[in-house]
Amino acid sequence: MEMKQKKTTESQKIRFYIMGLIYRNGERSVKVPSSQTLADQFGVARRTARIALEGLVREGWLIGKTGIGTFTNPAKSFISNKKYPIPLIGLIYGRGDNFFYDPPASTILSQMGLAAAEHNWNIRFFTRMDGSDENLKSEILSSNLNGLIWASKHYPAPEMLNCFRDHGIKIVTIDRKIESISSVCFDFRESLREIVKRLIQEKRRNLLLISTGLIPEEKLEYIRNCCKKENYPIHIRIEQCEVNHYPETLSECLRHSPPPDALVLPWHEPWITLEILTQHRIDFKQQCRLLVLEDFPAMERFPGTVLKIPLKEAAEAAGTEMKKLLEGKPPSDTILHAAILDFNIKQPKEASL
Repeated sequence: MEMKQKKTTESQKIRFYIMGLIYRNGERSVKVPSSQTLADQFGVARRTARIALEGLVREGWLIGKTGIGTFTNPAKSFISNKKYPIPLIGLIYGRGDNFFYDPPASTILSQMGLAAAEHNWNIRFFTRMDGSDENLKSEILSSNLNGLIWASKHYPAPEMLNCFRDHGIKIVTIDRKIESISSVCFDFRESLREIVKRLIQEKRRNLLLISTGLIPEEKLEYIRNCCKKENYPIHIRIEQCEVNHYPETLSECLRHSPPPDALVLPWHEPWITLEILTQHRIDFKQQCRLLVLEDFPAMERFPGTVLKIPLKEAAEAAGTEMKKLLEGKPPSDTILHAAILDFNIKQPKEASL
């Protein structure tokens, strides 16, 4: 199984290299290296290189000429006019290793594609073929990109992005600030202050967080500091669990502890949360304010408060930043403010710590 995956990846390297030749040369037909040359270049077996070339010939990307060699097919070119080339922009989300995309990830990635299309750019979506940073880096560098828009809060290392920039690729990051690179970032402070204002107005002091992954530590710390600044005592209880144990963990907390008057829940568990609260006879429309500190698609039907992240606006801003870079303008930063989508919930009785 490992050998099959390895050969697939090796073949794909050659395929991507040939696609780069086609893209770079536009309407001009050029000779591609022989299978032996490609095998030596990519460190693969000659048979692997030959199979890759034969597949591209069958698909029409290459034309085999007996006794002469193999050539790119201008009729399959991505660019119709070399005099006015269309920029090629790479798009990547997270670590680039997603096999399935959850709703927030698919939302931002699709919006990135739409934003690039609005500027009439050609687009290449990147997905790493294996777990190697070096292979992903090599693939990006060999793809003839004019620009790269990368949506990720923690990845990759700044050195990798700087390497791309040093090779002439324009870079825009979404949800991450790196010095000397254009970025589009989110500011949650105003929305979190508004959430704290609601908690104080409704006299909600006991907050429970059930986390199935990374705890939104920065947001929780900001909520704590806002409450402290307002001299409002609040108790935040954090319970971590695996995703498949979420229902049991929440039920256990409700069974053996006083019910919280505010509950922070993961974006992917809204409806099971409502079901469990109903089973424990906790009125989530009056007794317990529900908070989601992330964006999720079904927010309009959710009876609580959602931190609405402007993903569409972020993709559009990234497109605008990229356009400026392609025009030779210096890197700049864009800050977008998150909003809250809120449903009116009646004020509960005074709660005590």
